[in-house]
Amino acid sequence: MDTPVVGKPWFNARRYGIGWRPVTWQGWVASGADNPAAIAISVVLLVGLLALVCYLTGGKPGPLRPGNDDQTSPGAK
Repeated sequence: MDTPVVGKPWFNARRYGIGWRPVTWQGWVASGADNPAAIAISVVLLVGLLALVCYLTGGKPGPLRPGNDDQTSPGAK
């Protein structure tokens, strides 16, 4: 497989030793997945982003109870 899947390779061969080194920002992001701290920070940020999107676009938080018209979906009436 000589041709990369993406337009420009994200990694190039190391000058010394065995393996590859990141040469683009995408390569640096992908190589950060080997670091447990980077994984933890990414998970926290993504969960926080999901919570923010749910809060901004969702209804009033709380349990759905019968008679609570504020939380019914538009098609439920």
